[in-house]
Amino acid sequence: MTRQTKDFEIIVETVFQCKKVDVIGFSLGARIALATIARNPKLIRNAHLTGIPAERDGMAKILLSSWENMLSADGKDLEPFALSILNTSFSKQFMEMNDEAKVMTWIDQICANNQKLGLLRLLQQTKSVDPIGFAAEAKTSETKIQLAVGDDDVISTPKQVDRLSQELGLGNSVQHYKGGHAVLNENPREWRKDVLAFLNKA
Repeated sequence: MTRQTKDFEIIVETVFQCKKVDVIGFSLGARIALATIARNPKLIRNAHLTGIPAERDGMAKILLSSWENMLSADGKDLEPFALSILNTSFSKQFMEMNDEAKVMTWIDQICANNQKLGLLRLLQQTKSVDPIGFAAEAKTSETKIQLAVGDDDVISTPKQVDRLSQELGLGNSVQHYKGGHAVLNENPREWRKDVLAFLNKA
């Protein structure tokens, strides 16, 4: 995670040339943001982080292992990985609302815009790092943090997100939504409204 936080800091300082930024992070992006908060406690002013657990539970670890196996397999076919990502990121109800043709367009987009080796290396670099490991440092930062989670999230379970909230000293302030891991896609209007309200209030 150190490499990702350093890259983020370089982008902020050299591309955007900012001393402080507000961040909206999801999943891995949320992990990188929280790790950055722990490493550089004055860089991020406000952070709205969705789908970030204190630790991955047993099911999430199994999923990551299966993805690593898929990405390590011979050949360039990303379709099985893409389908697994979609089935894991969205709730059953959301997937059933969309027909097969639409789901296939999502799979095609994932396959067209990613490479197996790049995804594998990113997974390997970040799979052993859990936010609980740097929560104490993040807690002492100047950043105002809001956590959010989908009630059907199997990657970042509500229980683990609530636990992270306690570790960060945020109490019972987690925003819960109907849906899976990618609640920003399943409930975009409600999620966006809450993000803007947090940033405007902060």
